[in-house]
Amino acid sequence: MGSENISLLDKLIAIFDPHTKEGRINIFRLAWIVGLFMLVLGYLIIIFILFFT
Repeated sequence: MGSENISLLDKLIAIFDPHTKEGRINIFRLAWIVGLFMLVLGYLIIIFILFFT
């Protein structure tokens, strides 16, 4: 079994593995990015509703 037999899904699971330190860091980083994106999106929607309706 070489590394060429590892599927993309297995690589994705390995990146976000909560049992490893790197996996926990990646999960935390992803959560931050998603959270900030949601916050900015929320502000834009509120501004759009307030000023363009």
